[in-house]
Amino acid sequence: MSSIRALTVLIVVCLVCGCSSWRDWQMQKSVERSRSVALAKIDQEQCKAEGGVVRGVGMFGTPACVKPFQDAGKVCSDKSECRGLCMAPESSIVGSRSTGACQKDTHDIYGCYNNIESGAVVAGICLD
Repeated sequence: MSSIRALTVLIVVCLVCGCSSWRDWQMQKSVERSRSVALAKIDQEQCKAEGGVVRGVGMFGTPACVKPFQDAGKVCSDKSECRGLCMAPESSIVGSRSTGACQKDTHDIYGCYNNIESGAVVAGICLD
């Protein structure tokens, strides 16, 4: 009797693990398809001509044309002073007065960060 129970438990465990592996495989294939579609939509020569580079961005490494901003890293106190965002230092406290740095490129938006608006730190966002 106990050997039948052990066999049943083993089969259930194998099925559960198999389903997990199947979902992982499906997710991987979906990510690969999404990357292929994104890469096919990029005009790599135009990207390069505009000073960009194609690289994976975000949590899934989706290909994108990443273009640097000329004012990257410049000290700022508001988005109006930057081509991109005026990003607050990591240690800044929401509501405090501070300066930040201009966003470095078109895709320097992943992760968690706060912004600077009119010289004050405002709550930002987390993006993957």
